Amino acid sequence: MGLTAVLWVGSFVGLLAARQNIHMDYGILGSSDLDQSPVAAAKLQTALLLPLLYPFIRDGKFKSRILQKKLQKRMGQTEAYVQAFMDMLGGGRPYVTMESCKNQFYSDLITPLPDQINVPGTEIHIFYALKMGKKYRLRYLRHFDHPVIHEQELRHEELLACYPEQWAALVKQIVMGEDKKVIIGSAHFVFEDEGCCIPEGEQEKYDALPAAYSHLYLCIDGELAAVICIHDPLRREAKDAVKALHESGFTNVVMLTGDNRRTAEAVAAEVGVDSVYAEVLPEDKAAFIRQEKEKGHTVIMVGDGVNDSPALSEADAGIAISTGAAIAREIADITVASEDLFELVTLRKLSEALMARIHGSYRFIVAFNLSLITLGVAGVLPPAISALLHNTSTLGIGLKNMTDLLEEHEGA
Repeated sequence: MGLTAVLWVGSFVGLLAARQNIHMDYGILGSSDLDQSPVAAAKLQTALLLPLLYPFIRDGKFKSRILQKKLQKRMGQTEAYVQAFMDMLGGGRPYVTMESCKNQFYSDLITPLPDQINVPGTEIHIFYALKMGKKYRLRYLRHFDHPVIHEQELRHEELLACYPEQWAALVKQIVMGEDKKVIIGSAHFVFEDEGCCIPEGEQEKYDALPAAYSHLYLCIDGELAAVICIHDPLRREAKDAVKALHESGFTNVVMLTGDNRRTAEAVAAEVGVDSVYAEVLPEDKAAFIRQEKEKGHTVIMVGDGVNDSPALSEADAGIAISTGAAIAREIADITVASEDLFELVTLRKLSEALMARIHGSYRFIVAFNLSLITLGVAGVLPPAISALLHNTSTLGIGLKNMTDLLEEHEGA
């Protein structure tokens, strides 16, 4: 089962190949510049430029108004190549951290690649934009032993930016050589829905796939060709958060996931959920919630992805995470600003405290006003005193209801 690495940042493909412990059938690089800046110059350039560039990477626009205006003016004047290149970058990426940008920016400037990388069984293919100059061909030949260079009468990354269909067709031609049906997805999708099979003699490798990883299966012409293992580490607070949810009154914490069953069960056992349903589709999640509601249960759904949207709309209360998909936030009843799972426990405490305060205020108001009416009718209190006491109680209740809910709830 092999892996084809197709990356825009060519030094990353080179580093993967240089490690020689990841099996790649093909390593495909775009028209990478493979910069050779000195370490000191690269550090200085990173320190000076990255603070200016990072807001654009994160938010899709420069923090500096001057830079933003210059960019907009420049975009209006430049040719289609530059416009297509900027469009390819897309909008903001709020999930990208400053540290990750720093690492990529710096490593791309110095290109820490050894010379003459040669991994048996791995073919290195490079799309060489001729208009970049001959020095780039020399760099490719320096770092890679006998790479296959595909010459293009284009500029730096113009193939990917302006002709993505042609880019995809060339990659397909390199990897497959001829038209073949390629699918990628979960085990349920590729083996059950599409009827793919495991190659003869590979069953032992398939059975040995680690359960701690999520798996994506790549099949070519109905036969498994590669398995991509995705490590999605548990949040440190996950186990304690599930325990706290149980303690706060949740009787059945259920995990619904599209991941394979082995991975889901391993995660469920670690975090302590009551039950787990794996390899479920978005409509299956929504159907499960409908069934629970028909049984008379109150259902709260927490999700952050597009696949969670149907279930979020079905639940009595749908809770989305602020960093999740936009459609999930739009459909959900509640959006939690923090990524900390303990915020769900805080939300539970807030809701309990709010309902306790509402009921308490209602009971007090009804009892107090009924007492005023009774005493007024009996002639014990004159109208002026009754009105004064009524208004004072209203003011007092209003001021009390402006106090912190959690402090009152935790102190009760």
